[in-house]
Amino acid sequence: TADEVYAFLSGFRLAATGNRGTGAVELLRGRHRRPSGQAFVYFEDATEAFRARDALHRRPWCIEGNSVYRVEVLEDFQGSVLVGEED
Repeated sequence: TADEVYAFLSGFRLAATGNRGTGAVELLRGRHRRPSGQAFVYFEDATEAFRARDALHRRPWCIEGNSVYRVEVLEDFQGSVLVGEED
């Protein structure tokens, strides 16, 4: 959920709103509006986004059964970062 992403990023300065006028966390949805496991996260500036990338890339998000979900951080432009899960 967006609240889980906010909690995961609690040590970073997030922007007040994202590109679509929503909050700093924008959950992405795929086919049939199902969650994709990815989100756009908007930071106050590019420096903060890079700080988050350096601290969080490949960090475990959660463990469910035999699967470990890790955060993959990819930079976008204007201080936004794509955060996704992989197993």
